[in-house]
This record gives sequence, C-alpha cells and structure tokens, in this order.
Amino acid sequence: MPTIAILRELSIAIKSMPGEHGHLPSAHSPAMSDLAAEVSLKEKLSLWETALQDTHTFGGMTLFAAADYGSSFASLFDANEPPVYAHLVLARAAMEASVISAWLCDPTITPIDRLRRGLMEQMYNTKEVKRLDLLGIDFEAQSARWKAVADAFGWDVTSPFGKPVVDGVTWPSIPDGISNLLAKGTDIDVGRFQWSYLSAVTHVT
Repeated sequence: MPTIAILRELSIAIKSMPGEHGHLPSAHSPAMSDLAAEVSLKEKLSLWETALQDTHTFGGMTLFAAADYGSSFASLFDANEPPVYAHLVLARAAMEASVISAWLCDPTITPIDRLRRGLMEQMYNTKEVKRLDLLGIDFEAQSARWKAVADAFGWDVTSPFGKPVVDGVTWPSIPDGISNLLAKGTDIDVGRFQWSYLSAVTHVT
C-alpha cells in the first residue's frame, strides 16, 4: 500500500505541475534559455520555427506517459485480481519513457544539443509513422523537411542501425538510462537485466 500511494502521489504531482505554472517555463530556467536561442536561430529554423518548443513538448509528453504508466501500475495492485504479467509490461514502458524524457529534458545541455535531440525525434517519428502506411501523408516531403533543417546547420544525418543519427546524436541506451535512474552512484548494472527481463515478458518470449 505505501508503494501504491507513492506512485499515485508522484503521478498526480507530475501531471498537475505544467498547469500550475501556466504551461510556461520560469524566467531563469534552461527552458527559457532554449526559447531565447530559438529566436536567435530563426533564420536557420525557417522550416521549423518552433523547434525547441516542440522538443520541450516531446519531453513533457514522454514524462506524462511515464507518470501514466506508473499510476496504472499502481492501479493493477488495487484490482480484485492481482496481475501476473501485466504490471511488468507497464514497468518496462514506464522505465523507457522515463529514460527518453530525462534525455529530452536534460537541464545541463545547450539549446543546440536539445535541438539535435528534437530533430532526431522528428526524423524517427516520421520513419515510424511511415510504417503505418497511412493515406494522405507525404512522408517523403516530411523526411526532406527534416533533412533540410539538418543541412541548414551543417549536420550529417545517418541511420546505421535503423534509428537516425543527427550530427552524432541518437537515442540514449535504454539499459544504461535505467541504471542511471534506478542505481546512480553504484556499480550495479540493473538496467541491462531489467530491460532484457521485462522485454521478454512484453514480447511473450
């Protein structure tokens, strides 16, 4: 019960925080520095004027997802029939969303670093949505747009393992990210075990 209560309190706090601040960053925050940089880069960002705002949104969405998975994890234990496998699928989703959110929202990186990460997310999203084969969406035009943004900054774009790499930037290692979130400051490599074990449950293997 204490664990369920903590998860629910944390989820409520995360979900309610943006509204408490009017969905705007504070004046002296890294996020506000990002938005100032976005204005100064207006010429290079002519094809994506809200680049850093959008990247903030990605970070907020992934954090909201992590909180949602966490509260759902807690709710399963309040059910009449406790879960056997379902909570492990949610645990994996919560960990992955937390790692990506932490990567996107990292307050220690520069606006240009965040821009690279946001552009990589856009390119990856376009590739994933293309696999849905939806009608009426010009995926080639979308891909060309993101490539043009990279070209404006002189950034190379490759895709060696199926995920875009923008000027050397791609998704962080999920296992390493899990270890950093759960066991930072220790020598315990908990991330690799958690990622493999929970992935096996998710993929019913």
